[in-house]
This record gives sequence, C-alpha cells and structure tokens, in this order.
Amino acid sequence: MNSRLLDLVKKRKTTRIFDSRELNSEDLLYCIRVAIQAPSGANR
Repeated sequence: MNSRLLDLVKKRKTTRIFDSRELNSEDLLYCIRVAIQAPSGANR
C-alpha cells in the first residue's frame, strides 16, 4: 500500500456537530424503521 495514502488514512478523523433543535417524533420513528431494515454483519 502506498505509504502516503496510509498516512492520510491514519490522520482521518470524524467530527460531528450536533444540532440543538428538537427532533420531530415522526422523523425519529422513520429513522428507527429504516435502521431496522439496514443490512448488518451476518444479516442479524
């Protein structure tokens, strides 16, 4: 593997910015229903 690419991957970080607005309960339930259908390891 290219050592430059490996260096970049090692430095990668995820930054999350959270919104302080209240979440609509319909949107939350929709997200949960979608997440239930998402594939996972060993289809569990």
